[in-house]
Amino acid sequence: MHRTTACALIAGLPGLVLTALAAGSSTSLALRTDLLLTLLDMAALSGAWAFARHHHRDPVAAARAEHLVTALVAGCMVLSMLSVMGCAVHRAWWGEPAVGGPGLVIGFGLNVVSGFVNLRLMMLWRERVRHDPGSPFLRSQLRLFADKLCSNILLAGSLLLMLILEGQSETRLIDPAVSLVMALASAYWAWPVACQAVRQGVKGKLRLKACESSGMA
Repeated sequence: MHRTTACALIAGLPGLVLTALAAGSSTSLALRTDLLLTLLDMAALSGAWAFARHHHRDPVAAARAEHLVTALVAGCMVLSMLSVMGCAVHRAWWGEPAVGGPGLVIGFGLNVVSGFVNLRLMMLWRERVRHDPGSPFLRSQLRLFADKLCSNILLAGSLLLMLILEGQSETRLIDPAVSLVMALASAYWAWPVACQAVRQGVKGKLRLKACESSGMA
């Protein structure tokens, strides 16, 4: 679990730099929202890495940390969904110039490569879930990477279409529409994680008491 999380962080760092470069060299709202999603994903993965590295040392601390990390992942996913939806609605309402810039090419290539990487990482997390289906942490990571993969597919397809139509007025409609679909996809994956975090909060005291009892035994 620790190695899988570390691989996800390492794979995400160059992607973060390239996403920032793509967003800064294009007028695409989808790329800017992708940058926000990537930043929030890295924050969630950092918490997951810290938990995966130290979770075995103390059962009481592990139970508390698992709840906090699951809540962090849920919070980042919900925040990204709300931010993307807000930006998409704003651009659709007020309108923007036609989308263009060299960042479209960078973003397209990046999302194609990231899609394959995230697919592989998602499969690794799915194997972890099969071995420990009751872990809220593992299920939240699986949904996080499913969300990332959906974003990669949507962005790669939309950026390819915007490259073909670059400079034309149609891109003003494609860009916010794709961003809105990304937000809806994030909502689909984030909702179970958010519900899970709430359930963990309600049941957290009972779980900690059980861990304390087993530790005392």
